[in-house]
Amino acid sequence: MKSKILVLLLILNIFFASAQENKETIFGKWKIDLDIEKILEDNMNKLETYEKIVANLSSGLIINFFEDLEMYIEFKQENKAIFIIDSYIYEEQEIRWEIGENGDIIIDDSIENKIKITAENSVWRLFDDEIKLIEDGEINDKIILKKVL
Repeated sequence: MKSKILVLLLILNIFFASAQENKETIFGKWKIDLDIEKILEDNMNKLETYEKIVANLSSGLIINFFEDLEMYIEFKQENKAIFIIDSYIYEEQEIRWEIGENGDIIIDDSIENKIKITAENSVWRLFDDEIKLIEDGEINDKIILKKVL
């Protein structure tokens, strides 16, 4: 009986240590790297014919705009973060984040924010020096956070 309790305590300790390591690793500034061409291509498939024509005409402008746009998330203590847009204008807004039960990072940018990272609260996963967006259980390699050194 004692050995079973000891094993259970050891497993719980490893789980909490792993979650704490993820939390400490995430602190700092991360650049949001968008593959805007792939994002546009994926969304073009969802459009009607007329919308595709308009989107094709404006896609060059959109790509040029995003080339000059720099976006960051700076993860801080107490599950707070700052979402930063630095381009023709500079904008900051506070967002919230947390580590989920399975170690995924949940970013909540829904608090009266005028800037959104994704359409709703998003789930992200830490991979070495990158944080990748997870959508429907799949990795979305079009939006990646890269650690700023």
